[in-house]
Amino acid sequence: MVWHLSQAGPVDDIKRNVEEVKAHVAKFSKPDLYLAVRTLLITAALYAGFLAAYPYTTKHWALWAAAAILRAGVNVRTFIIFHDCCHGSFFRSGWANMIVGRIAGGLTCTSWSAWVKMHNVEHHIHHGKDILFFATVPGLVFLITGVHNGKLPMMDQMVPSQPKFVLASMDPIDRVLPTLLPALQAWAGYALHGSSWLWFQLAFYTLGSTMGFMLFHLQHFAHVPDLYFDIPKDQHDRDLASLMGEFYIPVHPGVVQYHHIHHFSTRVPSYRIRSCHISAPPATWRYIKYLNLKTELQSFLLVMWNEDLHRFESFPELNWLLG
Repeated sequence: MVWHLSQAGPVDDIKRNVEEVKAHVAKFSKPDLYLAVRTLLITAALYAGFLAAYPYTTKHWALWAAAAILRAGVNVRTFIIFHDCCHGSFFRSGWANMIVGRIAGGLTCTSWSAWVKMHNVEHHIHHGKDILFFATVPGLVFLITGVHNGKLPMMDQMVPSQPKFVLASMDPIDRVLPTLLPALQAWAGYALHGSSWLWFQLAFYTLGSTMGFMLFHLQHFAHVPDLYFDIPKDQHDRDLASLMGEFYIPVHPGVVQYHHIHHFSTRVPSYRIRSCHISAPPATWRYIKYLNLKTELQSFLLVMWNEDLHRFESFPELNWLLG
């Protein structure tokens, strides 16, 4: 059983749609200085606003919890800016992308240089077909997967080399900023609000990291048929993979639901990606799969690719939840 393009629709129409999408996306593949600066100013205002308004959130646990969730969203927003800078799409200037990217990466405890090398190479060139792709995702998940399925020899190829690879990718600045900037946040919050701020910061960093991991998983693994992942490496086509391996997430705020555009062109900045999607001519996205709430929740259970059945699966004990 080998997946074939004709399973998803008429081959000629699919290839024609690829060209239509590429032509449309190309119109938005340029940075906009006004939108970039506006995005940064709004983000900076959110940082300052949460720091100033924190005393009001301590009056009731529900306010505190809501503030922690919203502040975690600011961390996700900051990471999206960092992600754009890594692709060189936030500003026209490479220096501006590097400076803002390093700061945004520091605020989200992420290495600029390691992410640029691993994400741009392993993720976008191989589109998840190389084992090093898993180096961008917490290894514990895949360690558990390997133990559960008795496939630890696969892990031997990855885990011992991963720390060296990551450390070799980090420059001296990256070794300092991801620790220094959160520490400065903690110091400023402690100076203004006392030790309760430290618990607040721990909460929003933990929630922000969890949100980011869940969104990353949802953007790349879905419980839908006829995805592109089973095409052999030697027949891989990046544009077809972007079209046939993507899906639209209609219920999320922000820009995370438009990730199918990002895989067509990493040069489309996040502040232009929504307008790129909604301004497309009718039927432009006809082969993009739409997720509903049920398939979204099911997709969080997916942990591995079944080579025999040609589909993503969960652990055997949970596969019944996938239907």
